[in-house]
Amino acid sequence: MRGDSWFAGVDAGATKIRAALAESDGRIVARVEGPGVNAALSGPDAAADAIASLLRGALRGRTLTGGTLAGAVVGLAGAWAPALGTAISRRLRVLLECRRVIVRNDAVAMLEGLAPRAHAVLLSVGTGAVAVGRTRNGRLVRADGWGPLAGDAGAGFWIGRRALEAALAAYDGRARPSLFTRAVLRRLGLHRPAEDIHRLYARSDARGALAALAPLVITASRRGDRRARAIVRDARRALAATVATVRRRLPPGPILRFASGGLAAAAPEILPPGYSLSPSGGEAGVRGSPDAACLLLAFRRAGLDGSLAAEQTARLDARRVAPGSRRGLPVTERSNPATAAFSRLPPLEMVKLMHAEDLAVAPAVGRILPRIARAVRAAERALRRGGRLIYVGAGTSGRLGVLDA
Repeated sequence: MRGDSWFAGVDAGATKIRAALAESDGRIVARVEGPGVNAALSGPDAAADAIASLLRGALRGRTLTGGTLAGAVVGLAGAWAPALGTAISRRLRVLLECRRVIVRNDAVAMLEGLAPRAHAVLLSVGTGAVAVGRTRNGRLVRADGWGPLAGDAGAGFWIGRRALEAALAAYDGRARPSLFTRAVLRRLGLHRPAEDIHRLYARSDARGALAALAPLVITASRRGDRRARAIVRDARRALAATVATVRRRLPPGPILRFASGGLAAAAPEILPPGYSLSPSGGEAGVRGSPDAACLLLAFRRAGLDGSLAAEQTARLDARRVAPGSRRGLPVTERSNPATAAFSRLPPLEMVKLMHAEDLAVAPAVGRILPRIARAVRAAERALRRGGRLIYVGAGTSGRLGVLDA
């Protein structure tokens, strides 16, 4: 295999497309993200075009003279129909000038990549939710994943829908209002629900807007809100029932269990017992990363060892820590799920969303006023003794330091 050949693993979901690219020796050269695509709604050609655009952008400026894309595996959310995967892979082969392009359902691709020789169950929880089991001989078992109209119990949209139901019940008097229910209405721009609710139904991104409420619910639950905790508890029970259904249909004996998806990473408390992003027994240290699993498959299809690429992506994923963890980037430096579809909103919805995010700042500051006061007293004592106040950071902290000086 030529040293200037490239391999790609792609996780193509409705919220975002994420890809990992590696050289033939396994060295990761790019990890990129782009807007999501719903192949069932937009069609196979539009889905292929979006995936190809992301990969071409990643390769642009990196490809060596004479370099080629030698293989790609795409894990596509909802791609259960073989005809859909075939149509997308056929178009991608033309767009990417690559003969070895395979499109799989994203959950199936993860199972093939992470547990090719084990009985395994994958619980994928993001905007939607599905549990897929796979036996050693490749037989598949599935539960849920029926979409927002008919299923996806315990997923982001499901959680957001119940949060909105609770907020509207509090608004019209069927339940008592709380900070949580008011925050839900503000987040959706429903300042006068009776007058504004029709705007929510008219939004092209209504499903995403409700799914984006899930982080708000998780945060409120962690802070002890009774309604939010009930929603999280019910989500966990629904997901537990889903994986139990799959487990009953697999052979008895040891089984590898693991989870994936944005909500699974952000809110591990919704996962049933025994499920996490770090499966014991997984191959090559991959920890629940869909694009890494697809990249591993791309190497295997070419008869190569992709363990180095898998190890590197695992280390990169380890830095993407769930909110509330003491490790990884602080919340201010991570992507905000509530604004994932910001660029596709009409101007008024953009401004409302910015305003709703601004409203969350003052309560957050209010909760730590005693700590701020202690910091002020400590700084005062240090300065009176001839000490220094040191600003750490880049950007705003530097400008404040200059002003204070």
